[in-house]
Amino acid sequence: MIDMQVKEVKEVKADNELSQKNTNEINFHFEKMLNLIKDNNTKSVTNKVQQLLNIIFINDDLALDEKNNYIKYIYKSIIYFSTKNINVSTSIICGFIKFGKQKSGKKYRPMIDYFLMESFDILLKQCGWYIIKPIMNILRNNIHNFQTETLFGYISNKIMRQLIVDIVNMNDLKNNDNVNQDISISDICYYVPREKSFSFGWYSYYIACELYENKNYYKQKLKQTQIRHYLMNYRKIINELRNTAILEINSYNEENELIDISFTYVTLISELKTDKYNYIDKIVDIILQSPKEESSESVLMPEQEQEQEQEQEQEQEQEQEQEQEQEQEQEQEPQKENTHIPSPTTIKNENSWFSGWFSGWV
Repeated sequence: MIDMQVKEVKEVKADNELSQKNTNEINFHFEKMLNLIKDNNTKSVTNKVQQLLNIIFINDDLALDEKNNYIKYIYKSIIYFSTKNINVSTSIICGFIKFGKQKSGKKYRPMIDYFLMESFDILLKQCGWYIIKPIMNILRNNIHNFQTETLFGYISNKIMRQLIVDIVNMNDLKNNDNVNQDISISDICYYVPREKSFSFGWYSYYIACELYENKNYYKQKLKQTQIRHYLMNYRKIINELRNTAILEINSYNEENELIDISFTYVTLISELKTDKYNYIDKIVDIILQSPKEESSESVLMPEQEQEQEQEQEQEQEQEQEQEQEQEQEQEQEPQKENTHIPSPTTIKNENSWFSGWFSGWV
């Protein structure tokens, strides 16, 4: 009897020592990641996040609560650093993607894709459309076959939908004197690229082809004459939008910003544990605790909940008005060449695309 008790005590002690060893290893790599962030070494930050996630997910000796907490800390870091240097946030995002692409992380890929789509929505809400350029450029520079990534498609889809809404609103403002004064145009036109941009011009080809003909620049063979035609129309409409929209001032600087080196591992974790980041805990818990029952629900920040219903109602009203206007135009000018932007119904529907992908996983 005594021998059995001694054996159990030794086993518990061994498990505790192993768990402590694993925790110390993760803490060591987490501190390494923070040092790389201080050095503004974004590419190495991506690799370190990938390494951290591999240790956390693959290590069966790590307690489940500890696993979940470490995942939350890394995920919350995306939001934490977004107000300091958006490039750090995008580097962490790339670390999640690279882990999902490796052999040991493939089974976690749907979960990671969900995390990253939610993180983009949060960043967009907090920071605005200026995040398009740093996110897309880092995806292109760090991820092989970036154009096939779920996050790339998700962001591109949101951009297309916003541009179409803005174009419709702009036409309403120009053509109707009695238009609703609440109609507004977003500042996305100031952040989508021109084709001559040295660092971001590559993405204008994708947007132009997708916007005007719903054709994927990376998947379909297009004639150069077609592409030039799409780019010409794209330039015209962006110029029109810029002449109409008001640019919202933000604190983003395209040059690499320096991170406050005063933070430490302890102070960062303490900050991430505050109530300020509770809504992010919900996003992670939905997947980690009961993904089959709840994972299709999108968790919003508190200030987003009321706005979502208003946005959905506005989108429905706008789509109905657009369809009616198009029917009238077709009746009045049946022979007129179609050189205008297609209606939102001709562009792939974001909700159906996401729900179809997600239902396939659960």
